[in-house]
Parts: sequence; C-alpha cells; structure tokens
Amino acid sequence: MSELHPVLQTAAVTGNGRMLACMSPRGLLTKLFWPHIDYGQHMGKFYAGIVPHSNNGNVQTQWLHNDNWQTEQHYLPSSSIIHTIYQDDNHQFGVEHWAFVLPDVDVMINRYRIKNTGGDVLHPAFIHYFAFRLAESDLYDSMFIDFDTFSAVQYRRDVYLTVGALEAMEPYGYHCGRINTPSDPMECAPRGIFWGNQINLGRSAGGLGWKTDPLNPGAFLHVTTYIAAGNSGENVLETVRSLQSNPPGQLLEKAQKHWQGWLESRYQPNPKPEKDVRLEEIYQRSLVTIRLLQDDSGAFIAAPEFDPYYQASGGYGYCWLRDALYSAVALDEAGFRGEAEKFYLFTASVQTPQGDWEQRYFMDGSWAPTWGKQIDQTGSILWGFLHHHRLCGDANFAARVWPVVQTAAAYLMANLADNNLPLPSIDPWEERLSQGTYSAAAVYAGLQAASAIARDMGAPKLAGQWAKAANHMRQAIISLQWSHELKRYYRGIGKRIDECEFNYLRDNGFKAWEEKDPLGLYTTFWSAADSNIDSSLMALGFPFNVAPPGDEKLMATVNVIESTLWNHRVGGLHRYEGDNYAGGNPWIISTLWLALHYFREGNSKRTEELLSWCLNHTNHNLLLPEQVHKDNGGPAWVVPLKWSHAMYVITYLALRGRSTWLDL
Repeated sequence: MSELHPVLQTAAVTGNGRMLACMSPRGLLTKLFWPHIDYGQHMGKFYAGIVPHSNNGNVQTQWLHNDNWQTEQHYLPSSSIIHTIYQDDNHQFGVEHWAFVLPDVDVMINRYRIKNTGGDVLHPAFIHYFAFRLAESDLYDSMFIDFDTFSAVQYRRDVYLTVGALEAMEPYGYHCGRINTPSDPMECAPRGIFWGNQINLGRSAGGLGWKTDPLNPGAFLHVTTYIAAGNSGENVLETVRSLQSNPPGQLLEKAQKHWQGWLESRYQPNPKPEKDVRLEEIYQRSLVTIRLLQDDSGAFIAAPEFDPYYQASGGYGYCWLRDALYSAVALDEAGFRGEAEKFYLFTASVQTPQGDWEQRYFMDGSWAPTWGKQIDQTGSILWGFLHHHRLCGDANFAARVWPVVQTAAAYLMANLADNNLPLPSIDPWEERLSQGTYSAAAVYAGLQAASAIARDMGAPKLAGQWAKAANHMRQAIISLQWSHELKRYYRGIGKRIDECEFNYLRDNGFKAWEEKDPLGLYTTFWSAADSNIDSSLMALGFPFNVAPPGDEKLMATVNVIESTLWNHRVGGLHRYEGDNYAGGNPWIISTLWLALHYFREGNSKRTEELLSWCLNHTNHNLLLPEQVHKDNGGPAWVVPLKWSHAMYVITYLALRGRSTWLDL
C-alpha cells in the first residue's frame, strides 16, 4: 500500500452534521469524526477486502486500498455520495463502492457491487479489518462480537462504534484481538483466515467476514456494510437492528434524494447555457461541501483536521468566525437562510462577557487552542448580522441578536486607539500584530452594521454614536493607512517587531519605538508601518465597503497587488510578498478576492476569467484546495477548504445577479 501525505489523504468528504467521514483517492476511510465534525476522530484503520476462493485454490485477500487496483473516483451528482471504481490487475474482479453517511442516523454506509470480470467461477468472501482509536485514544477500550446482529462492537466510555453488514449473508468468520500483537486479526486476515476470538480488552482490532453466493463470469453481487455510532451499547445495536430490517439498496437512493432535495432550494440564476458546465457543478459541489463542514451546532470547521499535532500548521478542524462569516454569507446569498442563521446564533451563544469572541472554537462552543484574539472577527460578525437581517427581513432575528450587537459594539468602541483606529490586533493571516488595515476595515463595517441594526431596533442615540465612530475610523484608514510615498495602502501601521528588526530600523533612520508589556516586565518593539503588499487589503472593497467602487486609492492598491502577487507560471494570486507558508503558493481565496474587486468595478469579463481559473485547480472530485501548486498547478495543500468554496459561491452568484452584499 502506498502511504499518502496526511494532507492529501482527504480526496472527498461525506457526513450529516454530526458524523464526518474523509476518504482517500482510493476509497480508503482515513478520518471519522463523531458526535461533532471536529471531535472525536476515531480512525484507526478500516479496510475492505475480497477473498477470491477460486477453483485454483487462491486464498490471498485482495485489499481494495492496495496498489494492485486501478481506481477512479467521483461524487454522484448533487449529493455527498462518494463513488470509487476498482479493477484489479489480475482482471478477476471489478468493484464499485458507494460511501455515504445517512442524513438522519449516525451511520456510515459502504455499499459494494462486486463483479466477476474473469473467466472462472469464483466463491468470494467479503471481509473487513478495523481498529478504531476511540475518542482519539488507544486506552480503555474493548471489543466484542454481537452474534444476534453478527457485528463487532468497539467501545470506550460513551463512544460505541459497530461494524457489520446489512444483507442476510452467512458468516465467514470473525476475530477480536489486540493491534500489533500476535492476536491482531491482521496476522491472519491477509490469508483469508480468522481465529474466532469473541472479545478483546485494550487496543482492539477486529475482523469480520461474510460468505457470498458463487459468482459466475460476468455476474455481480452486492454487499452493504456499515459503521454505526452511538453513546451506549443498547443505543448502537438498536440502530443496527432497525437498519437490518430495511432493504439495504434503498439507503443509497434515500441519501441521494436527501441531497438533491436540499440543493433544490438553492438560488438558481435565470437558465442560460454555461460556457463550461463545471462552473455550475462546482457551485453545487461547493454548497454541499460547506454544508458538510457545518456542525449541527451551527459552527463551521475550516477543513477536516489533518494536523492534530500542529506539525505543519496550527490545525484546521476549528471554527474561526472570520472565515465562517464568509461561509454564512455564501449560504445566505444561495438561499440557505436557515443554515446561515444557525451559525449566527452559534456566535451569539459563545460571545464573551466583554463583547468580543475568542480566536476559534470547537464545535461544541468551547474555546479552541489560541495564539491571540483578533478584533476583525468581532466587526465581521456584526457585518454578517446585518447582511442576514437585510436578506431575511426578519425582526425576530434582529431582536435575538440585539443584545449581542450592543455588547460587541461597546467592545469595539472601548478598543479604539487615540488615532481612531482599532488597537493593535493579529492580522487575518494570524501572523503579525499591528493596527492592521484589514482589521480596521472590518471594525468600520461592524460599527456601521451595528448602527443600522440600532436604527431598526429604535435606538437612534446608539446608532448615532456608532456611526460617528465608524466615520472617524474611515477617515483614519484613508489618512493614516494610506502611504503618500508608495501611493497605495499599507498593510498596517504600528507593527510589533523583534529586537533585531528594531535595531536595523533605528540604525537606518526609520521610525521605531519601544514599549512595555501590560505588567511592565518586558520590552516590546514597534515599527511605524508595514508596507508589505497583501491581498487582504482588497477587503477595503469586498466585503467591508470602506472604499466605494471607482475609488482611486483602492484601485491603485489593487493594481500593485495584482502586478506583484500574480503567479505567472500557473496563474492565481499569492497572499502577500514573501509568503512561504506550505511552500508559498497562490491561494483560491486571494484570487477570488481579486475577482470580486473586478466585479465591484464592473469588469465581469475579468471576474469570470478568475472564477474559471479555479476549474483547473480542483481535485478530481471538484473540491477546492486552500492553495494551488506554484509550479505545477492543482491542489497543493488542504482539501477541501471551506473558505475557498465560500468565495467561489459568492463570486459565482455575483456574476449571476446575486450580490446583496454590495448594498451594505
């Protein structure tokens, strides 16, 4: 078996808001999250194999994830059903595999269609090998065989996962053992053998197998297996018994109809032929992906977690309110108001008593690991409240979030510096502390939004106070964050630096200064301005509307951004000068930010070109990455990234007459 880099293991995702499954390009289950889509992650190993038992006596198990199969993979249209097709190199078997999570029950279904593509009659058995790390631990678990359902149950505290089959097939064998020991079922399963141990204590691994009918050349059969989750043994086995009482073939159709019905409520532009049908296909795939990455709590993860030990990043399986805001905007624009409102109500439930929000959250609303608060997120959420309120016209929503608006606006007002800009905060890329231009734009838009909501709520005095502060901030952005020398906007002013950079700037005649930390114990160092060219400056236009369409200063800034950051080998826009994160590649987000700038300026042709550029850089399942390889094109880092899909939806709909954010 070829091992993939962890970031490339996720080629497709499927789920239901409580369970999230990630699949490799070869149809291997690599991640399984439950009961939230961020925790726990219970994989583990889960292998499917065929034991041929042909007339020549061959009993070597053919594992579907091994390299001796030719594979192709795609989603079924308008669904979250992952379809992987296999043909073995020996031309004995052709296999089709449909993987999906049931919409209303926490069960992952794997349906297999096995065809004899050779010339001999075969007597195959179908087997699974599995070893879960329940709640991300290999401690305190146990596994046993339930003979009534012929399933294996592995459990730890309140997490129970059960593996079995839905068809009424004769058992072939079973075994429970301890992984990486002589009792491990993998010691015998490659030879199509199980040893029949019924129970295991600690670091459990299991194997189950089923006999099938003889398979003549050209004939096929179906095997449908499941991974069911529950919080008790009784609960999970009752789910299994309920499933086994229904025809397994109907589950695929039920799941497909669920997603098709959900997509039917999307905003559909006036029918016209697309120049490339993939534009609409990626629009639909983006909507489904955003929904799959939204937990039932309303929170969104940035992407399925692949780096839990923070070896190459700070992790992705968390809810940042910043990029989640763009996802809520995308869903609102596409007509999914209920999903967007669920996110906004989540934000209301996790607001701090001070009125702001933490950097990021787990799906249950608890604080996630952090490296600093970011004031732009507070402004962004207020702007999102107004966007949703204007689209829905729902007085009840405004009333529900009005207390949140008041405390958030008060927090913003209390965190303004004497120059009318927000106090130093971490930038949107979470790499530097300054009075950032992006942060100031978000706070400006947040105060403007709070003022508008206050007017609707009959609070003119507050509306006036917040509008006045926003107007002062806009003037400060234009006057203080604009460089007359460079003739473009700074990324920020008042940037915190290290002592080496401080000494260099001071020795060469640049403005730099020292301060003390809040306790007066340590010296901090600051520079006057951050002149790095950064794509996030385009937020002065979309979404925060500090600068109106046609604004000469913003247009001059964007011209420099595009000429400096454009990748001339594969296309796409880099985030900022000198970006070396994950190799320093162009990003989908920054490229579509540029597209939305051109849309605001009335250049739909250039917007369409930039949107179409994304078509060539999805993975084979039309999922968008965070980054595109700077030399070769195609996904270079996280797949799928929710923010990329959100920006795609917003841009796609803007070109097709849906851009209510323009009026905010």
